[in-house]
Amino acid sequence: MNNFLSATIPFSRHVLEDQLRIVIKKTQCFFNSNINLRLSNDSIRMKTIFKCRTHEGYVCKLLSELLASNVKTACFEIDNHGIVLRMMDNYGIILVNLKLNSDNFIYYKLTSNEKIFAGINLNHFNTILNSVKKKDSMCMFISKNNPGELGIKVIPRENLRVTTSYVQLQTIQNLYIELPTGYTNPTVLVSSEWQKTLKDLANLGTEVQIVADEHSLNFNANTNGIIKRQICYRNTTDFSDDDHDDHDDDTHDEQKTTSKSFSAIFTTDKLLRMIKLSGMGANLRLYTKHDLPLLIKTNVGTLGTIEVYLKSNEQIELDA
Repeated sequence: MNNFLSATIPFSRHVLEDQLRIVIKKTQCFFNSNINLRLSNDSIRMKTIFKCRTHEGYVCKLLSELLASNVKTACFEIDNHGIVLRMMDNYGIILVNLKLNSDNFIYYKLTSNEKIFAGINLNHFNTILNSVKKKDSMCMFISKNNPGELGIKVIPRENLRVTTSYVQLQTIQNLYIELPTGYTNPTVLVSSEWQKTLKDLANLGTEVQIVADEHSLNFNANTNGIIKRQICYRNTTDFSDDDHDDHDDDTHDEQKTTSKSFSAIFTTDKLLRMIKLSGMGANLRLYTKHDLPLLIKTNVGTLGTIEVYLKSNEQIELDA
């Protein structure tokens, strides 16, 4: 019995020592890989000339969808105050004015002394952000080693699967565009109502008439006289007026065109391109003024604001 114990004890000790060496070796490899990963991340951080981070990755996704459907290629201006975009589409019909304030980001740093002009193909940018979920964070950066690329890092809430993509920056000459002025009090719509309105009018013809004054904002659609629809948003709480319930259509249409301060016809397709505005902020503000484009303004989450100017069909014809 004693001989058996004496024979097995050295054998067991030898096996344990081998297993311990394996565990120590794997542990060293694990820590070394983590150290190398941290060093590489630190080196990237030190060589970054621009970097910003926000928890509102999904809002940025909606913004990219809106921009991609209206402006194909954009030139973003980046400085210490934030990110600015002011561009028109190729036809001069839609003007976008975007301002994202640097103070509203979780982290924002620009090491360059000069303003950065980043030209981006918005279709490619939208493709990168297509998989962003509602609770994802997002980080954008430009490194000194690759100043011709914009890095986009998507970080899920669980922080388990981080995706980093790169889009090539283009050299684009951005012309100064003066914004239209002269607008007064807007009509405020709940964002969900804006989305419902556009969906309700989507299949009713190719044009939508917008009529507005200080009391109401009306959307009118007509499918060659077969189907007519009017959606009215009033600035007062009184919806009991008889002239809004029982009236002759021809008389009512004539009153709208003569007594309203704004009346213009817009292509339905152009209005539908604005549907993504409904997901960025709680409310939308619609500004109307005779001989001026329709102005739609809303917040981009908590990051900043966006203004979209849309010319009517009459203004497009005059500019042609």
